[in-house]
Amino acid sequence: MTKNGMRGFSAGILVSCAVFSFFYYFIFGDHDATPKKSETTNSKITEEAVSNYLTKNNQIAVSQEDFNKWQKDLQAQKQEKTKSNSHNNSKDNPPKKDVHKLTLNITSGMVPGEIAEKLHDAKIIKSTEEFNKYFHTNNRENFIQLGEFNVNSEMSIPKIAQVITKNRVK
Repeated sequence: MTKNGMRGFSAGILVSCAVFSFFYYFIFGDHDATPKKSETTNSKITEEAVSNYLTKNNQIAVSQEDFNKWQKDLQAQKQEKTKSNSHNNSKDNPPKKDVHKLTLNITSGMVPGEIAEKLHDAKIIKSTEEFNKYFHTNNRENFIQLGEFNVNSEMSIPKIAQVITKNRVK
C-alpha cells in the first residue's frame, strides 16, 4: 500500500469514528442522565397513606402477634395432617416390591432361549416363553450384541430387548 493510500485509509477510519461518536453521544445518548429532584427525595410513609393504600387494593393489615399465632396454628395443622397421613399410609400400602438386578453377560453363540433362562432364574422376567416369542415375532434374534448389560425386574421385555440389541434393529 502506498503512502497516500495509507493516509486515505486512516482518514476514513477517523471520519467514521467521528460519525459514530456523534450519533452515540448526541443522537442516541441519554440526555436526562442526572436524576430529578422528585426522584431523590424520600417522602415519609404515614399511617394514613398505608390505610388508604390497603383500602384501595382491598387488603387488610394484621398485627405481628396475630400473624405469629396464625403461623403456629398453620404449622400445627400441617404436622397433624402429616401424622395422620403417615398413619394411614402404613396401613394402606403393601410392602414395596423387590427390584432384582442382574449384570447379564452375553457370549458368542448364545441364543434368546439361554438369555431368557438367565433372566428368569434371576427373577428379571416372569416367562421365558413370552421373552422368546417377543424376540421371534420382532426379528430381534440376529441383533443380540455381545457384552455385559445391566437389567432389572422393573424393565419390560421390549426395554430389555432394546438394551441387549443396543438399538441395532432395522
